[in-house]
Amino acid sequence: MDPTEDPRSRRLSALVRLRRPEQAERAARELLAEAPDHPLALFALAWAQHTLGDLDGAARSAQHLVTAHPDLPYGYGWYAALLVDGHGHHAEALRYARHAAGLAPDDPWALRVLALAAMEVPGCGEEALAAATEALRLDPDAPDGHDTLRAVHCSAGEWGKAVEAARAAVALAPGDPGLRFRLGQALLRLDRHAEAGEALLSALREAPLKWTRATWGTLLSVGVPEPLRGLYLDTCAALGLPDLTVPHAAGDDPDLAQEQLDVAFRLASAGSARRAREILDALVHDQPHNPDARGCLGVLLEEAGEHERAAELLLPLVRSGHHDVDVHSSTVHALYGLGRPGDAAEVARAASELFPSVDLFPYLDAVLRNELGDRRAALAAAELTLSRNPDHPDAPAERAIALRSLTCAAEEGTPRGTP
Repeated sequence: MDPTEDPRSRRLSALVRLRRPEQAERAARELLAEAPDHPLALFALAWAQHTLGDLDGAARSAQHLVTAHPDLPYGYGWYAALLVDGHGHHAEALRYARHAAGLAPDDPWALRVLALAAMEVPGCGEEALAAATEALRLDPDAPDGHDTLRAVHCSAGEWGKAVEAARAAVALAPGDPGLRFRLGQALLRLDRHAEAGEALLSALREAPLKWTRATWGTLLSVGVPEPLRGLYLDTCAALGLPDLTVPHAAGDDPDLAQEQLDVAFRLASAGSARRAREILDALVHDQPHNPDARGCLGVLLEEAGEHERAAELLLPLVRSGHHDVDVHSSTVHALYGLGRPGDAAEVARAASELFPSVDLFPYLDAVLRNELGDRRAALAAAELTLSRNPDHPDAPAERAIALRSLTCAAEEGTPRGTP
């Protein structure tokens, strides 16, 4: 971007630097009305939309920038960053980030975007670390560089190194509450509760509106350790919420139920499955017709191997068309665990139609059909899996099993395509 090309471009660049998204969006649209492919205006519009919470609009503007200016590395990098931040499309983001870094191998920002995209893609941890390290070598005094390295170490579970990188970022920008907040997050993983609480509180004091819910979620993500329960209760009070780690706290309030479902999910992810189960049992008791509560409890029960009760909760949801991937997946596994592979296969096949972009269900269908001896159905399901994901690691094996059996049957002249 060359902000000196004309007065309007200089003003637009200044609005982005000063973080004035509303004004930047208006100025960008005015410029784009005259020059629809103006690179700075497209970048500024995407930035403003992202800042204002319009993630889909930001992605469209960034994609326009990439299409109109395929030689500009920041277009690819910005589009990759948006795909990671707003949409979670990490594999797609990595392709764009690699292209940006290839066009600008000495650009620390492009390398940081590459690191953040790569760290989310299985098997690309070394690439992420190499990109973050190189970005820091090129710009050692950039707080963002140390913060990116922190994120890469967090992704790898290297919490000691993450704390070290976070401290370096804070030292370079002590006035940034976000850096102190992320230092607190890393310290929590090392059970250094006093230091973590101090870092989180410092962010809260400076920007309570921004960091209250984030602090609440962070404490839940590690199971609300007892030394920090007071901080958790303070953030609950600031949010106007009761202590939702207590069973029956939501009562019959549907809005509180949604909040408590989030709490249960976070606690379960933090390894506190027993506490999550207590919350969900109470929620289903208080709101027996709440499909989300029944679904969450059913998923948790299936994971614990309680297949019979899981199926009792989940099957009615599946039959009513409840649109949740986890509910359908857990139903398949629960039925299989009960020794009902035929019923499990039927649920998998129906879910395959309900979720046409998901490769899990046709794959499960293929496995189950092979087990049942229905080779033609298994072959069709395996082919469908590969059409949705050509790189699926296990579908080729199921396809081969079905093909081998069908070939043998054909050679013997015996129609053994079905059980």
